[in-house]
Amino acid sequence: MCDWCYLHTGRPWYLDKRFHDVKNAPGWLQMVANFMAGPLGSFVEDSTKALEKKVKPYNALQRVVYEFVSRDILGAQVVAGLDEALQIVDTANDVFLHRCNCMRGINPEHPEVQRCIFLNHAATYTRKNRPEVGTPHDPATGKFVDPEVAKEIIKRERQEGHFTQVMYSPRPYVDCICNCDQWCGRWKVPELPWANTPSFKMASPYKADECNYRTDECDKCTNGCYAHAISVYEDREGHHVDVDQEKCIGCGLCVEKCPEGVFKLEPRKKIWDPVVLKVIEQNLYKEN
Repeated sequence: MCDWCYLHTGRPWYLDKRFHDVKNAPGWLQMVANFMAGPLGSFVEDSTKALEKKVKPYNALQRVVYEFVSRDILGAQVVAGLDEALQIVDTANDVFLHRCNCMRGINPEHPEVQRCIFLNHAATYTRKNRPEVGTPHDPATGKFVDPEVAKEIIKRERQEGHFTQVMYSPRPYVDCICNCDQWCGRWKVPELPWANTPSFKMASPYKADECNYRTDECDKCTNGCYAHAISVYEDREGHHVDVDQEKCIGCGLCVEKCPEGVFKLEPRKKIWDPVVLKVIEQNLYKEN
C-alpha cells in the first residue's frame, strides 16, 4: 500500500511536504528538472505569443505527445477550494509572484496582471538565475513576496470568480499556483486541454431546497461555473439543483459563492493521480 495517494490517505499530494522539494525526487527526475529549468521559461514565453492564433486542431500524433508530456511530466490540477489553495502556500519553501504570461500572449493589450505564484524550485531558480528581478531594469516580470501576500492574492482572485490550479514540473513536484483560469494556455486547445485534471473532489447539491434561484433570480452558481456543470430548474415535481459529475472540475467556487450554502464538496470516486500516474478509484476513503 502506498502512503501518499488520495485513495489511502484522503490527503491531496500537493499538501505533502515531500512534493514541494524536488530534491526528494529520483535522480533522473532531478536531471529532467535541471534540464527544463532554463529553456522552459523561454518556451512558455514563445508559446503564449501564439495562443490567440491557435485555431487548427492537433492531429492524432500531436495529441498523444501533448497528453503524455502534460500529464506525465508537467501539468496542472484544479484545487478543491480556498482552504487547500492557502495550505499549498503554507507548505511551500519559496514564493515568487509572476505576471500572467498566458494573458499577455492572448491579449497583449490587457493591463499587466501579476497573479501566477511560482513556488519551490521554480521560485528558487528565479532567485538564483534572475538577479535583475525587482530592480529598476527588470521588465516587470514579477517579484518575491511574503507567503501572506500570496495568500491574499489567491483570496482576491477567488472572490472575483477565478478558480485555482496547482501546477507541477517535473511530475509531481509543485512549482506554481495559477489563478488565471480562462486565460490559462491549457484551455486554448479545445480538443485537449493541458493536463485537464480536475480536483480530487466534486460539488454536490446537498441542500437543494435552500436554493432561492427562482425568488431572488440568483445565478451565482450557474453563471460562475466554468465547466457549465450546474443546472437549476423547476418542473411539476419541484425545484431541482443538479451537478453533472462528468463535467464538474471540483474548483469549489459554487460552494464559496452560494449565499444559501446549497453545495458541498465530496470525494470524487475516480481520479487521475499525478503521483502514481494512473487512474485510481477511491472507494476506501470516507470524509470524517
